[in-house]
Amino acid sequence: MEFCLGRYTGTLMRVALSCSLALLASTSAFSQYLPFPSTNVTRAPRLAPMAITPGGQRLLLSESGVEVSYDPNARKLVSNKPGWWIVNYPLEKVKNYDGPIAGLSQLLFDVPQEYVWNWYLKTPGTAAAEPPAPTGPAPIEPTPNPTIVVNQRAENASDSNPGTTNAPLATISAAVKRATPGEVIHVHYGVYRENVLIEASGTAEAPIRLEGIRGPEGMPVIDGNEPFPANSWQPTIWPGVFRADLFTGYEGPVSLNSVPLIERNLPSALQPGEYASNRGSREFLTLNVDPKTKPKEGDQFADRTWRRVGLDGEGFLNLNGLDGTSAGNSVYWLSTNVWIQPANPATFDPAKAASIPASLFIDGHFRAYRSTGTRLVDQANKNRIWVNGELLPSTVYSTAANVEIFQPHPHRNAGIFEEWFNFPLKEGWNHLVFQMDTTIRPDNTRMRFNFPQGVTARTSADPPTALNQPNSQPALGTVAQYLVLGPFPANPDRGIYVRLPGNANPNEHNLELAARATGLLGLVTAKGDYTYIRGFAVRNGTHYQQQPLVALQGYSNLLESSLLTGAETVAVTCNANKDSTTPATVIRNNWIYNPGNVGFGCSGVSEQLTADTIDSTTPGRSSAIFEHNYVTGNNWGGFSLGWSAGSSKSFKISGLVYRYNTLDGGSGPGIWLDFEAWNNRIEGNLFRDAYRYAI
Repeated sequence: MEFCLGRYTGTLMRVALSCSLALLASTSAFSQYLPFPSTNVTRAPRLAPMAITPGGQRLLLSESGVEVSYDPNARKLVSNKPGWWIVNYPLEKVKNYDGPIAGLSQLLFDVPQEYVWNWYLKTPGTAAAEPPAPTGPAPIEPTPNPTIVVNQRAENASDSNPGTTNAPLATISAAVKRATPGEVIHVHYGVYRENVLIEASGTAEAPIRLEGIRGPEGMPVIDGNEPFPANSWQPTIWPGVFRADLFTGYEGPVSLNSVPLIERNLPSALQPGEYASNRGSREFLTLNVDPKTKPKEGDQFADRTWRRVGLDGEGFLNLNGLDGTSAGNSVYWLSTNVWIQPANPATFDPAKAASIPASLFIDGHFRAYRSTGTRLVDQANKNRIWVNGELLPSTVYSTAANVEIFQPHPHRNAGIFEEWFNFPLKEGWNHLVFQMDTTIRPDNTRMRFNFPQGVTARTSADPPTALNQPNSQPALGTVAQYLVLGPFPANPDRGIYVRLPGNANPNEHNLELAARATGLLGLVTAKGDYTYIRGFAVRNGTHYQQQPLVALQGYSNLLESSLLTGAETVAVTCNANKDSTTPATVIRNNWIYNPGNVGFGCSGVSEQLTADTIDSTTPGRSSAIFEHNYVTGNNWGGFSLGWSAGSSKSFKISGLVYRYNTLDGGSGPGIWLDFEAWNNRIEGNLFRDAYRYAI
């Protein structure tokens, strides 16, 4: 049962949607242990001070240019922006009033200041001009009197300095290691290529403040990439395509002038603005076998013979030992034919075979796409696959304008095995060709191709003699027969290939490669509590599945006015595993550009809940506030819409307040409250072109 309240208040043009989800009694396992939560929606915390223009823009005060003064004759407040709504303007900033703030509150509202929750002001008159739309997060007002100063570009910057304005530190990491409650750390502009881990905690009265000081060049940058060494790039046989070594030890994203390039499959097919990586061999990039040719056992190619190979006792094809030697440091070709049972066998016409794209797993130590956030030495061997003569993409780049999420492609998760989405089999006979490279894991050469769940299939090493009927082989859950060609000796490549706009020489441009990964930590991580991170650009690196650029792992933390770009998976996450009496973690006024799957999200736990606490202190479910954030271009990596995708995904969450965010485009949904979510508020958000659904 769903309870929603929508309200429209006066001329403020404020539309609020408050929803609480409660399930009727059921036989679910959850209901055996805990009652269902009440339908009480969490109280909205005070709105952040902001202005709403006649055109509907919602601007925080620091970007609005609003000033409010007291008119003693009229005994009221007036603003310098007629026709604008002003929300919760700080009384201590009101001009032309010299008395105590408590007196002003009593004068205006006839109540003490602590009882003023939300208040609004609109000055009559001709509306002020509509300002241009913001192009980034509103600037912060730095806390005065810093206790530690970081200035990478100062001539005398050193981590052995005291950290004063005249003797600053060189790295943010050195500053946060010195942090104690009440510390105010100012970081001046520079590109700080480091992982920042804040392990100390502040207090409610004395938080740790890490603040970026914005200068003419912008906000200080925390970057997960490193520049390619000088003259790294060499031209290749493909026009406009250049190659460099994977010098950081990561097969990860590449950026041009700090903007990520689009990753594609093969160097030979690159378009301007794209790159491809190859952890395999140089021979892997040379297409020797025509994948549209269907070989028979005994056929010859390049002094090699196509030979029939069966499986081991676990259903794996093992390339090692096929000819009494190791299969390592080689390239192999595999061919097989797969029969998929038609829906109507009696009337089946191969010329009208229906497509049945589905998800399937390939076990073993081969992957078409890398395991994200993992070092090169820990990757699986590289392969690629053709189905009925068509090469399957090893990576997609899905956007609102060009949705590629439903193309066949492998997942980006961690691990050695590989899952494929929308694998393009069809009814009747299918021809599959695999190219396998064994240079990363020369001792791990097993592969098992599993059919989609519920699909009845047979295999034949040789091409079928009749296209409209299966052979006599038994129906199995895996491919049972292959023809194998090889080995072809191979030399490791370990290369990055780029093609720049205008086929420009990359040695003359600023290109960078992922050098830092996010495992259980982010590029920036607040492990402690009461840590306020404000005013940074955080970008790039390579990210383990569902791990973020910024991780708020403690409670009552703040991430504000930051620009998050180049997240290969998630931009920002927070933990909510205290209880509902804990002050909220706040994520406010951040701009998140093109996260690989999810913009931001939060999660709590359920283990501490009881029948007596589920609607009172709600242990394991501290609150969080997401407000005034901008997210665009989510899920370009093509993650499953039912697993982890969208502008925001939170689960096991209660007391979440989600308001005044702008969620723009992408190939995932807008706001996703996953399982065990109740007593949350969603109000005042703007959605543009959310894919599938907004909420």
